[in-house]
Amino acid sequence: EAGRGGASLSSFSSGGGGGGVECALPSEPFEHSAVLSPAEARMLLLALGLAASPTPHSRASTASATSLLYSSRAHGRSVSALHARCDGKGQTLVLVRANGHVFGGFASTAWNRTGVQFGTPASFLFSVTHDIRIPCVASGAEQCCLWASDDCIAFGGSDLRLVGDFGQCSSQLEQSYSIGLLRDEADVFLAGARTFACETVEVWALGPAS
Repeated sequence: EAGRGGASLSSFSSGGGGGGVECALPSEPFEHSAVLSPAEARMLLLALGLAASPTPHSRASTASATSLLYSSRAHGRSVSALHARCDGKGQTLVLVRANGHVFGGFASTAWNRTGVQFGTPASFLFSVTHDIRIPCVASGAEQCCLWASDDCIAFGGSDLRLVGDFGQCSSQLEQSYSIGLLRDEADVFLAGARTFACETVEVWALGPAS
């Protein structure tokens, strides 16, 4: 899958994308996740280059920890409940399971609900199912890396949109996030369909939650 133009997730965890540098992992990254298996969790933390990245939640001895901010299973199935627990919490990782696909995104800037585009091109999407990282290619004055309102969080304008009670979410890649997919494939790449219902949504802080 990485030949499409994105980086393979597994190449990082095996050392192929990280320059041979060993990264210290927390003993159980994404512990008790309902989206990721333990093996996927360890691979993902290494693959996304976050194992040693400090965040507002980090302490010197636990910089590589992950902590659950929001789970649709535990905290209510709504974007408003997600906002209540995640806004202003720094860099986060959004995980989604839908139609048997596992995917999500790294938000390099804290979530808000202002209805104004924000964020930086350091944000990215990824598919665990397809073993690929999807970079943000937005640039210029009109760049849209992240967007959110009371009832929506989005990567790009339409690359990945989680709305309402997660029953009518959507994805249309190759807008702000790209690996060179053709249009028909871009619409179904993440979740197997352009419009989909999420089985589970989680948001993780990259460090112990405050």
